[in-house]
Amino acid sequence: MLMPSISNHYEGECKKDKAHGSGKAEGTDQYVGDFKQGLPDGKGIYRWANGNFYDGDWAKGKRVGQGGMAYKRNGKADSVVTGFWENDVYLRKFDKPFKVYSRTLQVTKSEVKFKTSPSAEITILLSNTTGNMPTMSGQVTPKATITEIIILSGSYLRLINLYERNRETGYKLEKVVFPFRAKLRFANQEVDVEFIESGEFIMNVALNN
Repeated sequence: MLMPSISNHYEGECKKDKAHGSGKAEGTDQYVGDFKQGLPDGKGIYRWANGNFYDGDWAKGKRVGQGGMAYKRNGKADSVVTGFWENDVYLRKFDKPFKVYSRTLQVTKSEVKFKTSPSAEITILLSNTTGNMPTMSGQVTPKATITEIIILSGSYLRLINLYERNRETGYKLEKVVFPFRAKLRFANQEVDVEFIESGEFIMNVALNN
């Protein structure tokens, strides 16, 4: 067993004199679950001496993947954090804090960036290749704009127009209540997207008209 905190006693499967497979290891702490080359790896429950425990995915002795961490509190119910972990550090509640369900043919890009923030807002940066450009007939193609927001879940307080340029427009949804799912319509084009986790989002949408 390569982790000193659970190296006093081991019962379970081994390979080349190391815990490998299913087993139970104990020391100052305790781990029950899958092992690989002497370390927790796979699914398992780790219990610390102070009563805290983690139930979820492991890789090379660290919390990696999906799992729940319970923190003991004197005289109160456990404080539980569930979500996704990387290198023993909690990342977020969901694997991805957003999901793009669909987009129409002329929407060539619908990229979303997220950061944890007390702000609850969504910035939408919209561009198109031919906006505000003259056509062969001499007409000017309209710049890309949001023409409709069809809310499927959640809500927002107001929509602010940030800027308008020849081929770009910027918008911001403020005071968003998450999870927020909507169909964003740009004339006859559309993106169906859900913003799951509360925070600050920036969505880049490109149209090829």
